[in-house]
Amino acid sequence: MLQGATAARVVTACGVRSRWAAVAAAVLAIGSIFFMGRYSHIALSSHFVILWALALYFEDVRSRRFAAGRHFVLGALAILVNPYLFVMVGVLQVTTYATLWMNGVVRAADWGRAALVLGGVLAIALVEGYSAIFTGSASMGAPGFGHYSWNLATLLVPPGEFWGNPTGIVRDATGGQTEGEAYIGLGAALVFVACLLVRPRRILSAVRQHWLLCTTLLACAAFAASNRIFLGSRLLLDIPLPEAMTVATSFLRVSGRFVWVPGYAIILLSLAVLVRWAPRALVVPRVALAMVAQLWEASVTLTRLRSTSSRLHPELVETLQLRSWMEAHDRMFQFPSFWCGGLVPNIAFGSRESNRELQTELLVARVGIPTNSVYTSRPLKDCPAEARWAERPVLEARVLYLLSKAVKGRTAELARLATSSACLDAGWGFVCSRDPLRPSDSSGTSAPLIAVEPKIIPVCDDSGLGTTTVHWKAPDGIRSVEVRVGQPDGPLLAVGRAGTRSTGESVSGGMIFYLMEQGKPLTEESALARATAYLMRAECGRALAPRPGPDARLGLFTTARAAFARAFKTP
Repeated sequence: MLQGATAARVVTACGVRSRWAAVAAAVLAIGSIFFMGRYSHIALSSHFVILWALALYFEDVRSRRFAAGRHFVLGALAILVNPYLFVMVGVLQVTTYATLWMNGVVRAADWGRAALVLGGVLAIALVEGYSAIFTGSASMGAPGFGHYSWNLATLLVPPGEFWGNPTGIVRDATGGQTEGEAYIGLGAALVFVACLLVRPRRILSAVRQHWLLCTTLLACAAFAASNRIFLGSRLLLDIPLPEAMTVATSFLRVSGRFVWVPGYAIILLSLAVLVRWAPRALVVPRVALAMVAQLWEASVTLTRLRSTSSRLHPELVETLQLRSWMEAHDRMFQFPSFWCGGLVPNIAFGSRESNRELQTELLVARVGIPTNSVYTSRPLKDCPAEARWAERPVLEARVLYLLSKAVKGRTAELARLATSSACLDAGWGFVCSRDPLRPSDSSGTSAPLIAVEPKIIPVCDDSGLGTTTVHWKAPDGIRSVEVRVGQPDGPLLAVGRAGTRSTGESVSGGMIFYLMEQGKPLTEESALARATAYLMRAECGRALAPRPGPDARLGLFTTARAAFARAFKTP
């Protein structure tokens, strides 16, 4: 909604007072691939701040005054959304102020207002966490400048899914230039070409009048192209960067995104020029055709996005159970956290196992308790400090711990903790707490389609296997179901509309039992219900391992009491 509204504001700020032109601006801006293509990168979808900054430029230049309050709101919002967008917005804001100063309309009071805007936005940035740049700046940078760049060919050459690629022009020569996607769309291209043909002299006059803005747009395009400039597969220029420049560019390593600024300027300013200066008989059919073309191409992108967003990833953690444990605690501590190794060995983004961590993060966010682990675009974790916890792991009260299976081989203390009665084996990791971890309470809800009893299985040997009983029933309208073990297509445990079946001593920690409709595909998506079993180290005739706590005397007392019980055989 804001993308369309601010696009309409840009053409209005250029002096175009037309509702249908405002609608056309919204269609062209929303239908651009570098907006729609940001679907999976939510913070970077807020392109409306770029359009807002463009609108403020023309509004301030036309009114010959610096709207300090609006610039402060825009700058504060941009830094709270995304640093890339903040820099793009900031460059346009500086251009606005510099243009007003060169036009001789900046008053003494405006310098004070500009300083307040800058100081206020920087204060918000420091409070938000960007103060880390002064203490650990290397953690905010990352390599990739020159790789995630803009390929000049993408401005007018469409992706293959639109019209095919009969010319065979390469649009991504580095493997990362999709980040610099700049195809403005067929509709916008038609408007741009018409604009150049109709009033070339007036366009040159406007360029001279707004030469500083045009210089800024060219500078953004040059930064987007980076020091390795490609046209298709051809490397036009490769400029070696000094070490200081390499460090500086690491903070905005995905330079290709800066092409959005000149891209939106081409789309919306061309429309404003065409509507304002061209004969209406030419403008109306050309703009109508442009909207149809832009919408058609957008529908191709939309179809792909719908296909992507409609596919549910399999549930890799038992949401109801894990949520109930989270709600019983005040904080969650994961070891190792995402950036320090993660719960699972393969945390490549988009992998099945990384989705387990993302599902856990989403769940803890919905519960609303603090956590030490989250997927971010920069590794800001102090991993050595986190690793020191493993040297003497202590479970604090009201804290839920998620431990990787790999911790058993990390230190002897962690190995003892993982196999103590304080922790449950969830298959993908250990869930630990000083407080008893109980099965989720399903009271007040309908009986589940499949359940295990006991859900938390006590074991006392080293086999890592336990015994439980599975109860199941088919939902209404389904005549017969299957109970599968471990996977939707795993070993068959039972068949029938309803029943109970013992598993024998074959249940490992985190084992999932799937309820599948008989005769249907055996996939995660077609599973009717799931039930998970957990293992817990039990006493089994010997003393319970002491639960780690902040008070060593408590552990000593527990050990002494257990020794006394063994000596006198008291219950």
